[in-house]
Amino acid sequence: MQTTLAEKAYTHIRGMLSRGELAPGTRLVNRALAAEIGISFTPVREAINQLASEGLVEYVRGAGAYVRRVDRVELEQLFDLRANLEPFATSQAAQHIDSAQLEELFRLCEHFHDLARGLRDVPRRVADVDTWAEWLDVEESFHGLLFRAAGNVWLTKVAAELRLMAMLFGPQRTTTGILTFSSAARSWREHTVLARLLAGGDAAAAEVWMRRHVATGRRNVLARYDARGPA
Repeated sequence: MQTTLAEKAYTHIRGMLSRGELAPGTRLVNRALAAEIGISFTPVREAINQLASEGLVEYVRGAGAYVRRVDRVELEQLFDLRANLEPFATSQAAQHIDSAQLEELFRLCEHFHDLARGLRDVPRRVADVDTWAEWLDVEESFHGLLFRAAGNVWLTKVAAELRLMAMLFGPQRTTTGILTFSSAARSWREHTVLARLLAGGDAAAAEVWMRRHVATGRRNVLARYDARGPA
């Protein structure tokens, strides 16, 4: 199936958002983005309209399109919903995950391990921008696979969108120096524990693990928000 120019533009801009290259409040200029992608500005405009419909971009009357800002209350609301949906999705995944999905989860755990191990030999044992972006991408892949394994297309869609919003608009996306060797090693162990719970089909324990995981993420993200203000 051939990718349209609008889809190409959407994927490009969405990728810039996920990598933190377009911070909240950044104005999206159609012609500049079109030149960067190598297409006309019409499909870029279509892509931006789609991103606006998803809540990632907002239009300001007379000023154009901007990457959306999210305030503290909205972040709290996102985590409130995640705290209810993601544990349930994890419980469902423990009951429906297949062997191929489990194999991929453990492969992603190995990727976490490799990144964590690499931080032992860098100055101050702190990730640089590229390593941090790679870590976040692996984390998104891990959780996206977990949602798909739940086997509920509507739950998967809603839970994944909530997590994406929290990641894109939380201060962790554009904050450097967060990922250290110790925090990476701890996170690798936590993800590995979850993968093992899913492999064992322990739905109750997996649900409890995810509830704690979301609660920890909420505390960390809001603490960084309070320290830095809006991303």
